[in-house]
Amino acid sequence: MITAFTLNRHFQRSLYVLMFTLLFAGTAFSQSATIVGRITDGTDKSPLPFSSISVKGTTIGVSTDIDGKYVLGGVPAGKQTIVFSYMGYTTAEKDVEIKSGSATTLDMTLSIEAIMSSGVVVTAQLRGQMQAINQQVNAKGIINVVSAEKLKELPDGNLADAMGRLPGIMVQRDGGEGEKIIIRGLDPKYSTVSVNGALAPSTDAKDRSVNMNLISPDIISSLEVMKANTADKDADGLGGTVNMVVKEADKNRKLNFGLQGGYSGQIKALGNAKGSLFYSERFFKSKLGLMLSASAEITDRSSEQFRAYYSVAGDPAVGQDYVQPHITSIRLESNLEKRNRYNVSANIDYNIGKSSFKMVNMFSRADKDIFSREKRYDTDGSFINYSQFDIQEEEWMVSNSIDARHILGSTELTWGASRSQSQQNTPYDHSLSFRHSSAFAVSPSDLSLLNPFDVPTTENLSEQLENYYLYDGTMLNYKSVETEISFWTNYQIPYSFGDNIGGFLKVGGKARWKEREHNSRRGYERFDSFSSAIADRESYTKASNGHVGIVDFIDKDFQTDNFLYGLSPNLEIANALDRSLLADWYTRNSGLYDDLPTIKVREDYWGNEDMYAAYVMGEMNFGKYVSFIPGVRFDYTQMTYTAYKGDGLPPNDDASAASLVYEEQTESSNNLHVLPQIHLRVKPFEGFDIRLAYTNTLSRPDFDYLAPRTQISPSNGTVKYSTPKIKSATSENFDIILSYYQPKFGFFTVSAFQKNISNFVYMRTALINKGTDTDPSVFNIPALTNGYKITYPVNNPAMSTLRGLEFEVQTNFKYLPNPLKGIVLSANLTLMDSKTEYQATLFKRIANPNYGQPGEPRAIFVNSDTAYVDRLLKQPNILANVSLGYDIKGFSARLSYSYMGNILTMPQYRIDGADMESTLAFDRWDLQLNQKIGKMVSVYVSVENIFNESDRAVRDVTGYYTSIEYYGFAAKLGVKINVFK
Repeated sequence: MITAFTLNRHFQRSLYVLMFTLLFAGTAFSQSATIVGRITDGTDKSPLPFSSISVKGTTIGVSTDIDGKYVLGGVPAGKQTIVFSYMGYTTAEKDVEIKSGSATTLDMTLSIEAIMSSGVVVTAQLRGQMQAINQQVNAKGIINVVSAEKLKELPDGNLADAMGRLPGIMVQRDGGEGEKIIIRGLDPKYSTVSVNGALAPSTDAKDRSVNMNLISPDIISSLEVMKANTADKDADGLGGTVNMVVKEADKNRKLNFGLQGGYSGQIKALGNAKGSLFYSERFFKSKLGLMLSASAEITDRSSEQFRAYYSVAGDPAVGQDYVQPHITSIRLESNLEKRNRYNVSANIDYNIGKSSFKMVNMFSRADKDIFSREKRYDTDGSFINYSQFDIQEEEWMVSNSIDARHILGSTELTWGASRSQSQQNTPYDHSLSFRHSSAFAVSPSDLSLLNPFDVPTTENLSEQLENYYLYDGTMLNYKSVETEISFWTNYQIPYSFGDNIGGFLKVGGKARWKEREHNSRRGYERFDSFSSAIADRESYTKASNGHVGIVDFIDKDFQTDNFLYGLSPNLEIANALDRSLLADWYTRNSGLYDDLPTIKVREDYWGNEDMYAAYVMGEMNFGKYVSFIPGVRFDYTQMTYTAYKGDGLPPNDDASAASLVYEEQTESSNNLHVLPQIHLRVKPFEGFDIRLAYTNTLSRPDFDYLAPRTQISPSNGTVKYSTPKIKSATSENFDIILSYYQPKFGFFTVSAFQKNISNFVYMRTALINKGTDTDPSVFNIPALTNGYKITYPVNNPAMSTLRGLEFEVQTNFKYLPNPLKGIVLSANLTLMDSKTEYQATLFKRIANPNYGQPGEPRAIFVNSDTAYVDRLLKQPNILANVSLGYDIKGFSARLSYSYMGNILTMPQYRIDGADMESTLAFDRWDLQLNQKIGKMVSVYVSVENIFNESDRAVRDVTGYYTSIEYYGFAAKLGVKINVFK
């Protein structure tokens, strides 16, 4: 029997043998040599990343990395002409004499091309555009890029907002701030994030997504969004991979710092402050580089929200198209939120002979201070609540990595190791609720079919402040920790057959070890009992029913004017609770809160994942115009997770858990994926590029699906079940991209893509029926659960498809006369469509075939599976971005516009589609102005969300709102001082 350990041992041995064989094979190239060097800008000596270097008259060529460095292997001995090119710059050539087996150093500086030299200054916007174009054109895979210069010029406070300017990418916001990204219509959990190629840990307690607003743009050199990877890249991520690139120190010493203040349109006050510092220098004849950066920021992300919750049941009556959903509750929220961020980066690189090393160390932390006041109209329970939520959240991520490159004759060996860790901690999440049990003047059931704006009118309410009494209190604590260690190695051998056929062979492997843990705690107490030992009970003003009233907890300074910017006169929070008074309440009464184990059984888990990968790929160049890159990646994963099996769970987390019995249970799984990755590039003529890619990617299931839980609730006849044996989702991807670059007019691309996705995971709710696929024995649960409803993760048996078109133009008008030559334009448009089957299980009543046997009823309910076809969740049909920049002398301006079509947020599981919800289309305008003062100082102003757009969603069949969020505009004023540049 082959155990996982044996398989891992065979894998490692095979990898060692393969590496040794290829190292030996490298000796066959003793008649060739290697050229190394760095390409820089002739004006300021800054590196030119992704420049092209080739041997004239041959197919041998490479591109520089983010630091402008290159390793050109397989160069034939003798006199050769080396060609250096960079779009927007004049091509240069250099004759060199090459000796067999040698490593020649050849640096080069390139100058701005002639069309740009006649009085045109290469501005930051223009430089950023050229960097992005060169990187996209020279990448092996299919990527989009936000360059370092463009990051500085965009009016975006974080990386998520910056990436939202790229084609095919949508921003998922929290409090108006970009938090996560959606690549090509796929949920953030289906994309991965890496730092210099090392995967970053998840920052979510339940899935694998990463909060991009955690990391400051100040410590990142550029952003790559890889949409079609080659075999030497991680296969994780159905949507794509975001790679945050950190470059090494430049040759010139740099020291700059910045200060920023800001105004929040939501709170109508100063709500933003930021300080940043950057230092970089090289030592010991430029062999050792040091780069340090740090930033600290406080941002106000307060908001006002409306939420309406609906329920729908039954079938449409004759003559009706659908059953109208009825309102279960309406919630008005006034949220005060401060976010503090801290980022530190320390990077070292060292070059010695034929070897170079780079160490990247990053630490990012975000603390949230949230105070939310809520008024809840509950039409199902016939009451109104005033509630407050006082929350402290802490989130941090640390990443340490080392990369090394060694030139071995004509071959190249690279290796690296990394350790990363993330933590999400909620040490304090306290809420109190005051209830009015007779606040409706009419029957709430008569209001449930109204437009939710028309429910809280004076005619429908009989609300008296003295009738509000203290109902309950809850204290929550959560903590999730993820640690990941990786090691990888790559070996590349160049080859050539004559002058017209050449390329390289590349092999490598990677090992990754991940540990996950999630812990939770819940304290709860009901205070509407005279037996509750409330501290100083008699000192509080009593409600009309004799319990502690709300009067002593009211915030007298709370202003309700223009709630939701006057959206409806019926929507307002007349009173709000005072934060300090409620915090004092908890201090004096925290001993009354009972710790309930229910949430532990429902949510806690811990486990590990071991991943081992190997790949082989090659590049075959046929002349100057055809390049073929085939490869295959092998991905083996073993997972072991532990969670709880509990019987006797109460129906909700607040109920007594006296009958709960639980124990730990551990399950393991393993799987192997073989993932071919094939790229073809054709250049019919100079400047025109055609790329075709066939790739395969995967996304591992959410942690909530993997945790082996069994939760049995006899009181309501339900079971919840999950297991690590659920399969990973996989995608077969097809891409074609047409690119055209003309120095005078710019860069134009048209892309088409299709993804065929298998094994999406969904939660199935079905009846437990003995003798069927939901027999109790399938889930290892007692036979007496027969007839219960079970909810468990299932891989979708149907394939989902996602296709789209992406159009992009990047150009400038430098060839026009003044003042028009300072215009820089970037625009993109994405059109998408998808199809997936949303599986649903209906319960049908049929005659019992066993009727007549003892204890068998006449009729029974059975499962009947069906499916409803619609687009994917969070997939917009249209995305568009336009950025118009203008530079003249020391002044720079950029006006940006973004548009996002509506997305599906709740799919159809009913025949009439009355359960479907979607957002409305959203657009926003942003502006940034920058003025240089002398050589050292620049002052900037930015305005985000100029026209105060809000996020809105509706229940589709009625068009009634389900949510509205206003977070206002944000204006920032800052100064940057370059002591050395």
